[in-house]
Formats: sequence, structure tokens, C-alpha cells
Amino acid sequence: MQAQEERVKHRTLAALIVAALLAAVLGCGGGGGGKGGGASSPEALFTEIKTVDIDRMSQVLPYVAPDEQSLIVFAMDFAGSFAVAFSSDDSLEEEYMKLREKYKLPDQDTQSEEGVNLQDAEQVMAFAEKHYGKVNAKGFLTDVEAFLDKIPGEKTEGGVKWSEMKDLQVDGDTATATIVLEDGSTEEAAFIKVDGKWYFSQKALMF
Repeated sequence: MQAQEERVKHRTLAALIVAALLAAVLGCGGGGGGKGGGASSPEALFTEIKTVDIDRMSQVLPYVAPDEQSLIVFAMDFAGSFAVAFSSDDSLEEEYMKLREKYKLPDQDTQSEEGVNLQDAEQVMAFAEKHYGKVNAKGFLTDVEAFLDKIPGEKTEGGVKWSEMKDLQVDGDTATATIVLEDGSTEEAAFIKVDGKWYFSQKALMF
């Protein structure tokens, strides 16, 4: 019983850390499919993102600024590694290691060895771009989601959906807005225009 409680506790911690990492990308949750994508305007981006399953990180990519997508890959690798570490099924570790090798992900000690502070958005994004920037993001996210779905307690459940966007402020190639969720809560979102298309961006909030 104690071992089970420890697994639940650590899974909860993993979920919180991953949520924090992803929040650093999006300003709030949300998602679509590979580098490229985007939309013609922040309003069009919001309309498109409402049509997909925002709990699936493999569906997040086209809505996130291309140079920030590596953070999602890092976050999901973190989630996969954490889930394996506290699973009672020892066979999962070998399976996940093969998945990491397939996509040539960095050694799992690299983040701690480089002293990356997970609470520092700039450090995390720099680390993610350095070590995950060349990973086949769409392929890895699809595979890791399928892997996590097989682990009891790890399958993504439907979360609170986005309802509306308000208070949009556009300033050249960046913009901010307030996202209202179905439960009435709000989140700040930022956007950036890259090569004529709009994406969600943490950098637009930071700089």
C-alpha cells in the first residue's frame, strides 16, 4: 500500500512538472501536429485549436512557435521517464529505453548534469532546443502517448476545454489575449507571427 501511495505521489509530481513545462510554451494548454502549421491570425489560431484534443501533445505542435516545440518533446520525455520509474511493471523500462534510443534522445542525467533549473523558463527552453531540437517531434510524441496509454493511471483524460478568447492585443508580430475556459477560469496566452503565420509563444510573454 505504501509503495502504491509513493507511485501516486510521484506521478502527481511528474504531472505538475510537465504541466509547468508545457505552460512555459503555451501560457495555457492547447494543441495540433508537427513543425509548420500556425494560422493566419490569433483569432484563426484559437478557432483551429478548439477543434483538436488539447490533451494530446502530439496535436499541440502546429500551434506552437516552431523554435519552441522542442520544449514539448522534453516535457513528454520527462513524463515518460517518470512514469516508468514509478511503475510496478519492470518491463516498461526496457520498452521506454528502446523508444528513447529510437529517437536518439539525450542521456537521462544530462539535465541534472548541466544544472538546469526546471523553474527557470529560459534555461529549460535553451536546454530543450539544444538536446531535443532535432528530434522527430511528431513521431516521438505519438509514440510516447501510445506508450503512456498502456500504463494504468497514466492515460490522458479529458481536461477543461477552451471556451473563448478575449482582450486580444496585437503589437506588430506579437500579441496577447485572455483565454476563458469552460469552467470560467482564465489564462493569459501570447502569440508570435513567424513567416506570415501566428503561433502560441512563451517568448512573446517573456521578452
